[in-house]
Amino acid sequence: MDALTANETLFFRDHHPFEALKKEIIPQLIETRSNLRKLSIWSAASSTGQEAYSLAMMLRESFPQLVSWNI
Repeated sequence: MDALTANETLFFRDHHPFEALKKEIIPQLIETRSNLRKLSIWSAASSTGQEAYSLAMMLRESFPQLVSWNI
């Protein structure tokens, strides 16, 4: 099991996934879902929630246009 898990939870733990979300994935989702103004995100297996909070902070800071969306 140790080989499959990170065994740590930190704010902004892995730089690359957050950069991919910020530069590619979220902008594409904003474009394709602009008519719905809704975005659902699932953060699985985060033991104390820093990953989900990191994502929320990144969205708020980098995408102010989402403030009126249902996220």
